[in-house]
Amino acid sequence: MKKYLLLIYSFCNVIFCLGQKYVLIDKTMMTPIQYSDEVSLKSTYKNIFVVEKESLPEFILALNTIKSYLASENKKNENLNFSIGNTKIRCIKFIIKEEQRMDVMMRTYCKDITVSMHLVHIKNTMQQGYSFINSWVNYISSH
Repeated sequence: MKKYLLLIYSFCNVIFCLGQKYVLIDKTMMTPIQYSDEVSLKSTYKNIFVVEKESLPEFILALNTIKSYLASENKKNENLNFSIGNTKIRCIKFIIKEEQRMDVMMRTYCKDITVSMHLVHIKNTMQQGYSFINSWVNYISSH
């Protein structure tokens, strides 16, 4: 009987995990990534960024593209835009006093809730932006 209960429990647990629609990512990388069927205002106040679970590989690929763009020596003022499921990423590159800077904003639309994150601020150097995105990608990939 215990075997059957354990089997039923395991089966339900697998179905529950597979059914999750959103990945809840802590912006500060302090808590483990969580999965949820819905996004609430409460989660947006907990410093959480949201990505659709099925879009997560493409999201990580976009972050890696931004990371390599930050590492490049290209002096052009180019913009990058990504649209990944319900998530939009906007990157604007500036040259301020002959130094390259980049501003990266992300926004996810979940029903009536919009979750935003300023991933890289223009006040940060390109190297600081690269380091933060690299840490963020490693944090997301490790969970």
